Amino acid sequence: LSRNKKKVNVVTSKTQSSKPKSKSNPKPKVNLPPASPLARLLAEELGLELTSIGKGSGKNGKILIDDVRRFQARLEEAKRSITNVGSYFATVNA
Repeated sequence: LSRNKKKVNVVTSKTQSSKPKSKSNPKPKVNLPPASPLARLLAEELGLELTSIGKGSGKNGKILIDDVRRFQARLEEAKRSITNVGSYFATVNA
């Protein structure tokens, strides 16, 4: 075995784009309202759009977790009202 080790210089050339390519599809930037991280997480788990909530009760209109909970409660109430109206018309028209 030879004890002589050769040094190998590796020459790399820059590709046309110097920006690293993202492996995942980038999400389009949307102007989201200011919200706390916890409010964002809860809204995502509930399938709610922060833009639907509107202005929050925090400083400078920041959406807080209580705002998300109140919005969800209003949605549930609206769904119940619609169901009640639908069942009313079903009995009246029967």
